[in-house]
Amino acid sequence: MKIENLHPNINFQKLKTIKNDDLNLFDDFSCRDKNYQVYTVNINKIDNDKLNITINDEDIFDQSSKEEIQIYNNRLIVNNMATKNSFQEKGLGTILHLANIIEMLENNLGSVNLFATATALPFHAKFGFYPDEMWEEGLYNNIVKLAKQKNPLYNNYSKRAAVLLARDIPLTEKAAIGNKIMYDYLQTILSQKNKLELLDEFEYGSDMVLDKNMIIANKNYYNNLLKKHCIDYEI
Repeated sequence: MKIENLHPNINFQKLKTIKNDDLNLFDDFSCRDKNYQVYTVNINKIDNDKLNITINDEDIFDQSSKEEIQIYNNRLIVNNMATKNSFQEKGLGTILHLANIIEMLENNLGSVNLFATATALPFHAKFGFYPDEMWEEGLYNNIVKLAKQKNPLYNNYSKRAAVLLARDIPLTEKAAIGNKIMYDYLQTILSQKNKLELLDEFEYGSDMVLDKNMIIANKNYYNNLLKKHCIDYEI
């Protein structure tokens, strides 16, 4: 079934989008963090295809969290996502990702893409991002490491990685299978307490993707997050 049939003409209920050249930019909106503190989210165009999204604390007028995004080749690419230390663990990273989803959908783009460092992988994976490495770049090294790991809890993934390394198939097919193995492995890691100690196979981080199909398939999850943070938008 085509996504267009599931998701026609997404629009804010109370918030608006503003046309800027060929892009639809969401108007400033208010939201709340985990502690119900109020923030304002805004987006500004800084170049033809580059934008800044910022989250500002309404009480102290401080820029709490920000990122740069780029619209390219039907993708919304996230760069330099950062939250000030004093504002971490409050859900602002989640709010930035929700703003990314809104901007992606309002411009009918296919996916949100980013590079995740090893320490940031659990956060992005929990939000639904999927490893998206090319085989001849970081993925091959990650699969080799996974095939060699000795923890009996992850024997299934080690065996799958070893089998993949031995297969003589096109690199694009290897990449698709390899990314699925790493995704399954990462989801298992997320259930463990000491997540960062189990990320040796992602030592150099990973390109990740959250595509429109996955967002639509899990729209109840994302709509609940939008509601939790008092963002007046529904997928």
